[in-house]
Amino acid sequence: MRFIATFLILANYAVAEPSPTLTSKDVLRHVAPDGSGIPLLAKTVGELEKQSKAVKLTAKAINIYEFGSDVIESINFDEFFKSNVTTKRDHNWRGITLVGTKNTKGDAFIIDAIPGPSSKQVLKQFPDFASDLDMRIEDQPTKDEKRGFAMQVAAFSHTGGMNHRNVQEGGSYALKFLSPDNMKTLPPEKDQAVLADLKTTLPQTMKIANTYLKLQPGITTSGDSTIVKTKIDLQFEALEEDFPDLGEYFINLFDSFDFDAHLVYEDAKGNTLWKTHISSGKRRIELSFLAKDGKLIPTNKKGEPEFAHALDLSGLKNHKGKAIASIFGDVLGIKFAAKDVTLSQAYQDGDIANFSAKLVSLPPPEVTGRALGIIPPWLIDAMIPGSIDEYARKFSEGLMHGSEGSGTYLTGTFDTRSPENNRLAIKGQSLLIDNFFVNFGMRVVQSYIWPNPDVIADAHMLANKILTAFANDLNQLAAAEAQMVH
Repeated sequence: MRFIATFLILANYAVAEPSPTLTSKDVLRHVAPDGSGIPLLAKTVGELEKQSKAVKLTAKAINIYEFGSDVIESINFDEFFKSNVTTKRDHNWRGITLVGTKNTKGDAFIIDAIPGPSSKQVLKQFPDFASDLDMRIEDQPTKDEKRGFAMQVAAFSHTGGMNHRNVQEGGSYALKFLSPDNMKTLPPEKDQAVLADLKTTLPQTMKIANTYLKLQPGITTSGDSTIVKTKIDLQFEALEEDFPDLGEYFINLFDSFDFDAHLVYEDAKGNTLWKTHISSGKRRIELSFLAKDGKLIPTNKKGEPEFAHALDLSGLKNHKGKAIASIFGDVLGIKFAAKDVTLSQAYQDGDIANFSAKLVSLPPPEVTGRALGIIPPWLIDAMIPGSIDEYARKFSEGLMHGSEGSGTYLTGTFDTRSPENNRLAIKGQSLLIDNFFVNFGMRVVQSYIWPNPDVIADAHMLANKILTAFANDLNQLAAAEAQMVH
């Protein structure tokens, strides 16, 4: 009898239905722990779409953009401290505050500039959005430098029913979607199967993505883990066809700079959780990581997986790590290499979650080459009071230790005490030494980076196009979910 019972149990397992394949739709569902992620996302994205299409800038807000253009064109930060566009703040700061609010009819989202002392204090009066830029001149910002510009930025926003935990839960389920067991249920061509699944779930959104991007998921399974090496190629020529000014802007920007950046994110034990590589020459972004059972698997210095130290995003309460960047570039013939730039990162969940990042290592960048292909660094040294290497060292010291030793940092909070009215607050600070690097950087921004009104208009239209497609896809999914319930 025991043999027969064992046989029946084994037979039952043999004919049991295989585990259902997880899809990208399941990932969207589990953005909310109770599985209601699709209607939550539909509501949030729909609200963003309405606000984006209803944006109207007041004359004061437009004046802020024009003022910024004038400062950059004149390459003169001092104008910021003299203009009546900026407002005097405490402790010798001067600043600009922008606020965004819905009008009483709800058919416009008004961006206005106000003279408030800080966006944090005006947030209660303007409940949708507020941002702030403050600057002050600092004498003797570091031991060896006489003058610098301290800068603070802040942003405050209500995020409705969404908060950081929704991102964590969605990320966790995306890793479950990528788990080896789930990947084995897909056809052999994993990349095509994943792209086809995304196209089925979000057809309008993926149509836009496939127009302006070439997506290569780069998914392979190895033993009990999944290796992901994603490549995203930027198709600026296609962008130029639909948005001429924006496309031309990016083409000129990427053609003018030779930029190559490698970023590695490590956990507190020094194991690598993910890597990314950005290349302007290839117009490509690459991302690689290891996944198993809904978790990120770190790898040690030998490249071996450390399964015991896997990072589970679902229900994550606290985390510490660091991002290490190495950046190489060629700007107008001046070549630079900034190696092992390190930012520490910390996160602590709670009713009011806290997160922070701080620049903790910045070796002076190496500078070589010929400006405009003609002027070598030694000749530039002869034309300015000091050497480029010295300016690079002082510039690094300002970023690391300037503004009374606070250096460069970013902090934030997510207030989740009101589930339908989450509030996000971000603040950052840094210091720029007033020397050759700042002036050179301002010239680069002036010539290549600062967008003109036509570029901004194109960017706004592209954002509206993406939000509309995403909102339509989510609304269709939400309607189908509701029909299934009933």
